[in-house]
Amino acid sequence: MFVSGLIAGWTIENTAAAMNLITAGFVIYNTQKQQLKKWMLTGLFGTLTGFCLLLIAPGNYVRYAETNTKLIHHFLNLIAAGAELLIYVLPAILFLVLVWRILIKNHAQKQGLYIAAINNKHFTASDLLTTSVIFFLIISYINGTFFSKWLTELLYNNIAVPLGIANNHLKVQLSNTMSGFEEAVSYLLMLSLIAKLLFRTLSLRKKDLSSILPKISRKEIFRLYPECRYTAALIVLAIINHIIMIASPSFPGRAGFGSAVFLIMAAISSFNISSISAYLLDNKRKKYITILAVILILPLAAAVLHHHLILNKENNVRMDFIEKKISQGADYLELQPISIRSSLLRHVYFVDLNNSVSKYGFCRYYKLKNVKVID
Repeated sequence: MFVSGLIAGWTIENTAAAMNLITAGFVIYNTQKQQLKKWMLTGLFGTLTGFCLLLIAPGNYVRYAETNTKLIHHFLNLIAAGAELLIYVLPAILFLVLVWRILIKNHAQKQGLYIAAINNKHFTASDLLTTSVIFFLIISYINGTFFSKWLTELLYNNIAVPLGIANNHLKVQLSNTMSGFEEAVSYLLMLSLIAKLLFRTLSLRKKDLSSILPKISRKEIFRLYPECRYTAALIVLAIINHIIMIASPSFPGRAGFGSAVFLIMAAISSFNISSISAYLLDNKRKKYITILAVILILPLAAAVLHHHLILNKENNVRMDFIEKKISQGADYLELQPISIRSSLLRHVYFVDLNNSVSKYGFCRYYKLKNVKVID
């Protein structure tokens, strides 16, 4: 178990710390229950040793020295990465809020407290406006993202230029940032609209529960529904796992994967609470969960399929061209870019051969001196 722990602790920085916390908690729990075994201690010692070896690896010091990051940038990285992560895990967070309010409502009803639905209309003027904006953004996305391109030019010419910070590098960065504007904003608006309709239909908005919220304490909910503690522990782990990354000089989007998984686990674990599973899987309400799942999953699945079909088609054409040129003895290639770009919603993460890592491996494999993607 020590060897297994060593390997587990020596794997990946952005989840190893949380894994050590879980392992330590497991050991403490079994100590309190007087069920502690030797293999539990050796496993914990192994994970801690592996994590220490991971942190003191020479490559970490080299990378840290190269970045030369100030402390304030570590905090900014944490905030930026957190904002990006929130976009992906927002459905899980909204679901957890829904679960908490169901527990409050369920407990209030058991105590005989009355909950009145306030202005429980199914569709309002603001809902209609939100729907119209979503359709407009989808039309823009289908027709070459004309709105985000117009907005990019507006921001660059009316803010960057007057401030005297306009240059080609900023223009490229702004263009890359805005490239996924339509899909990201339409996704967020659609999600907020679905959540709004769901909370309103189930009378679980904050104003619906305002009369009972002061009368019910969090401690009482955790006492009456002990399964909540497991869900809460996973949420805390997700937050801790994210905050620990402040030690890293950079925080790429993929580093938030562990925290996202913890939050998804927390959302799923809420079905272990009998009151939640009984409430959500009731025949009257089951349809809402089904509709929500379909609306969320289908657009994402369609985007993945769309991206992969384009990548497959364009990559086949490119590979035919590459093999033809190499057979003619070429040692330098100029390639047209793949039309797919990584955007804010990374259904498919793709980096072309102008990326240093991909370029190095590609040139080495095909014995080329250089390859250039003409953009």
